[in-house]
Amino acid sequence: MLRRLSVFCALFALAVQGIYAQTGTLKGKVVDKANGEAIPFANVVIERNGVQSGGATTDFDGMFTIKPIDPGKYTVKASYVGYQQVQVDGVLINSDKITDLTIELSSGVDLDVVEFVKYKDPVFKKDETVVQKTVTREDFDKMPTRSAVTAAATSAGAYQSSEGSAINVRGQRSDGTVYYVDGVKVRGSNVSLPQRGIEQVSTMLGGVPAQYGDAVGGIINITTRGPSSIVTGGVEGVTSEFLDGYGYNLVGGSITGPIWTVKDSVDPSKNRTVAGFFISAEAAYIKDGTPSAVGNWKVKDDVLKNLEEEPLRKHTSGSGTLKNAEFLTMDDLENVKAKMNVASKEYRAQGKFDVKPSGNTTISLGGSFDYDNRHNYFFPYSLLNYGKNAQQITTEGRAYARFTQKFDSDTGSAIQNAFYFIQVDYSNSHQTTWDEVHKKDVFDYGYVGKFETHKTNTYNTYGTDPVSGYTGWMHDGFRDTLVEFTRSELNPLIANYTSQYYSFFDEPAGRYENLSQILQGNAMLNGMRPDNVYSLWYMTGRLNNGYSFSDNSQFRLTASGSADIGDHAIQLGFEYEQRTERFYTLVANSLWTLARQLTNFHIANLDASNPQPVFDAWDVFQDTINYPRLYDANAQAYVDKNIRTKLGLPLNSTQWIDIDALDPEFFSLDMFSADELLNDGNGYINYYGYDYLGNKQTSRPSFESFFTDKDDNGNFKREIAPFEPIYVAGYIQDKFAFKDLVFNIGLRVDRYDANQMVLADKYLMQQAKTAIEVTQFGKHPSTIGDDFVVYVNDASNPSAILGYRDGDTWYNAEGTEIADPTPIAENSSTGGIIPYLLDPNNTAVTADVFKDYEPQTNIMPRVAFSFPISDDAVFFAHYDVLTQRPTFAQRTNPISYLYIQNFTSPNLANPDLQPERTTDYEVGFKQKLSPASAISLSAFYRELRDQIQVIPVNFAYPKTYTTYGNVDFGTIKGFSVSYDLRRTGNVRLNANYTLQFADGTGSSATTGITLINDGFPNLRTLSPLSYDVRHRIVGNIDYRLPGGDDYDGPRWFGKPIFQNTGANIILNARSGEPYSAQANITQAAAFGINDRSRLAGSINGSRLPWQFRLDLRVDRSFTLKFKGGESKKKGAEMNVYAQINNLLDADNIVSVYRATGNPDDDGYLTSPTTQGIIEQQTSPQSFRDLYTIKLNNPGNYSLPRRIRLGVMIDF
Repeated sequence: MLRRLSVFCALFALAVQGIYAQTGTLKGKVVDKANGEAIPFANVVIERNGVQSGGATTDFDGMFTIKPIDPGKYTVKASYVGYQQVQVDGVLINSDKITDLTIELSSGVDLDVVEFVKYKDPVFKKDETVVQKTVTREDFDKMPTRSAVTAAATSAGAYQSSEGSAINVRGQRSDGTVYYVDGVKVRGSNVSLPQRGIEQVSTMLGGVPAQYGDAVGGIINITTRGPSSIVTGGVEGVTSEFLDGYGYNLVGGSITGPIWTVKDSVDPSKNRTVAGFFISAEAAYIKDGTPSAVGNWKVKDDVLKNLEEEPLRKHTSGSGTLKNAEFLTMDDLENVKAKMNVASKEYRAQGKFDVKPSGNTTISLGGSFDYDNRHNYFFPYSLLNYGKNAQQITTEGRAYARFTQKFDSDTGSAIQNAFYFIQVDYSNSHQTTWDEVHKKDVFDYGYVGKFETHKTNTYNTYGTDPVSGYTGWMHDGFRDTLVEFTRSELNPLIANYTSQYYSFFDEPAGRYENLSQILQGNAMLNGMRPDNVYSLWYMTGRLNNGYSFSDNSQFRLTASGSADIGDHAIQLGFEYEQRTERFYTLVANSLWTLARQLTNFHIANLDASNPQPVFDAWDVFQDTINYPRLYDANAQAYVDKNIRTKLGLPLNSTQWIDIDALDPEFFSLDMFSADELLNDGNGYINYYGYDYLGNKQTSRPSFESFFTDKDDNGNFKREIAPFEPIYVAGYIQDKFAFKDLVFNIGLRVDRYDANQMVLADKYLMQQAKTAIEVTQFGKHPSTIGDDFVVYVNDASNPSAILGYRDGDTWYNAEGTEIADPTPIAENSSTGGIIPYLLDPNNTAVTADVFKDYEPQTNIMPRVAFSFPISDDAVFFAHYDVLTQRPTFAQRTNPISYLYIQNFTSPNLANPDLQPERTTDYEVGFKQKLSPASAISLSAFYRELRDQIQVIPVNFAYPKTYTTYGNVDFGTIKGFSVSYDLRRTGNVRLNANYTLQFADGTGSSATTGITLINDGFPNLRTLSPLSYDVRHRIVGNIDYRLPGGDDYDGPRWFGKPIFQNTGANIILNARSGEPYSAQANITQAAAFGINDRSRLAGSINGSRLPWQFRLDLRVDRSFTLKFKGGESKKKGAEMNVYAQINNLLDADNIVSVYRATGNPDDDGYLTSPTTQGIIEQQTSPQSFRDLYTIKLNNPGNYSLPRRIRLGVMIDF
């Protein structure tokens, strides 16, 4: 006994965070079928696909418990001497749930025959304390979707804006929902797995146990399939070619079986699987994965070809050019079903390997891989420039290793069913976005061709040179006389602009004497991109402006310990997680512009101290005085030095370098310094976790090094460490019964460390003195603390104190608290706020104004209980406190702080954000209506606190800026009704309705920008959130006709024509989301237009229309029989299906123009006030036509009807 107690204590010491392995429990009783008496010491074994997953011996009361068990369907076998063995097939084990099973054994019958029983999943369980819905593999395979997230969205209270998108759970922002795959936490909401590899999808909406954290919305657990004791597999093919025009094509397959078997010690005639595997994979090519109900407009192919070859036309005045695209009309356009050049190639794989060296020990290895190669859709490109859609390549991988050990318990022992597991997992996601042709050849992006500029001296001043004493025409500068252009085929569509422009004019005068004239004529220079048409559509040839890539990884160590002590099921544990986030982006196209600006800058002036009078061959002065270029070493750019070195010129050479006459192969990114590419805050690069050239860092630089470290050339290295937050959590949980009450009580403690530096004072980016350090002005008012920041009248020569500040609270010079510090600022020498600076002569931001992030610890009690009102009804309730680490704008970016004075309206991340907090209450009632059906009613209330929202930091020094704070709050009130009908005859039905009121002060972290711009930065009023769907109805019905003797469908000519045929329908209906109506007409369909909208009514006071979607999957199964090589009959199961999403082809409206409430009209074309502006366009008719098609944005509508035909063969 003492040994077992010590083992149990060791388990508690080992235990770590919640059972993230997503396991379930089988609990039951073995009784005599004749009299119902308990059978003690009976053997119970649970198997899946022939592989034993656990076992137990019943106690004196015939009770048994087996855990942990991976979710799925199992076979349970029970046996006892003198009784017939019973095998129960199809026992469903759900994630984080207890499955109850009573097994009845018969005595005195044929003991050699096994009695087979089919398990019926009960609709009613008295001890359920978690609001949860589970979709099994059998149900998921029959649904008209391949997305596990969409399957989860059929739960009551789960809102999904469109198929495959992220889920909002009970009024929370979508980033409040957390996804797990086999216990591995998923970054974001991209859960892309082969459908054949998914065993179960479980959605937890309320009553979240203490084992789960870092989420304020819902928990979605996805469990993948496990190995089998025999080799089985399957293949699948799906296509929509010739059915809907969207080009969906997919092939997939799976295989499972044993790797290592040994003779069963109990029954030597059988083999026991020691190690097994399961592997599934999919490959897909999709022409358009997100089509629109209204199609997509494009220019006709022949018209587009002409526009690409001849983008310009000569102006009728003979001077300048016009864009040919500005004369397009509806006759030149066509509407197509699928978007152009957005095809994706996708590859997904998932595998699991289980090893059971003993009956009580399991080692699991698993993981998944997802590769996605696509071209991004960009609406303004879709008419004329879809061929230049950026390529995006994403790879994601997850891997884990889990060790589980159970401990045998003697019957009657106080400690039962003790086990623990330890899991290590690692995830990595890498994404690259670039031009498919140029990739990382950065100087190819903006290259048009070779521009060779000819220059001549200018002489605009006649006078006497004071050095030489000669009088004449004095050299005062240079003038370009001719730019010769030689086109390149690196970017032929862009080069066509310049080639055509040159072809229009024979003489360079006023046309191409210099680069400015060329640019004014709508031709392209190196580093330039074609402009737009009426601010509606981008023109042909325009490239993505550069490339970016990210690398995010996550390491987690989790484990858990569990044991039953009497009637208490106790769990406890902890989790450690560290993420590493890296990012790099480069505006490659504009590097030519930067090189042109920096090169020759140091020789822009003339050296007047070194005149060069001009003489003829006979030494006669020619009344002309020249001056060489003045070399200014301090103004010479690092890139200029590198260019001259590569050209073989001395560093102090004053030769003018014609940048545009050099080939792109001549340049490399390392010719620039970090500061040159950062460009005083108007950067060509942004990065962290990489160096400024995009190379992954091999060590972690200190925060201070960004401001101080230099390379061997004296240039700042500007190294920025990756973002590496640390999350640690622990919990304890106890599920027990007290009389008729079943309690699940837990306590969770989370600790979040952003692991970075944050501003010590958000109002100060330079060190300032506090009251205790300022004594020359006499005694401070009694209300002023020693640590209050002092504000003065002048930075360099302070002579008076104007005010004080303590955190966000301001005081005037007399120590009186004031709400507005404007008088303090207005009375200073600059009219702005001036703190008493420690070093007023040093205005640069340094690491001294930062401090370490203070780790945040959150304590979260969880209480849930249920009690039966009768044998067929149960009442349940829960109280949860949930927190989640910051998910937006939470990384320190030293670049923003370094250049804050150069920004017009700086917006900075806030690395000092705190976790968000939600308090969740729910009460509910579940009633069993029949042995196969039940109804559940529940009411829930949520309080949201500390949500992230943009805020202003007024009167900060040296500049007011905006950042993000934990200031948003909200309340969610709702009521849900769910009806569950297990298969009765041919029908299975799940349906739910949710009434919800989701109000808050902000729907996202950026919705407050409008209030700040309107002068109401502190306005916090509750209004409907943008995802507040007031009414939502979801139904899933499956109608299936069996085959063989069980067939009960219609017969034609005596044949059961519909045997093994079924149909599955998902119905989604919801009321419209809210939006804020607009009082004035603006040019909403255009971009780059500075129109100011005015609110009509209240924020989110208008609603979109109702949405309705019906998805259908019809399938039929066949048994294929054929002979093997040894004339043994073999067979396979084939399933043929048709999947139709949006069966009725409903044009659901998902967005409208705020001024009209219509999805295809913003009111601009018909407004009386805009007619004069329209008539002034290059071609009024073209403007109207192009504006009209831009109005009908495909994104304003839902997905159209999509039809797919598939075949699955399982063997």
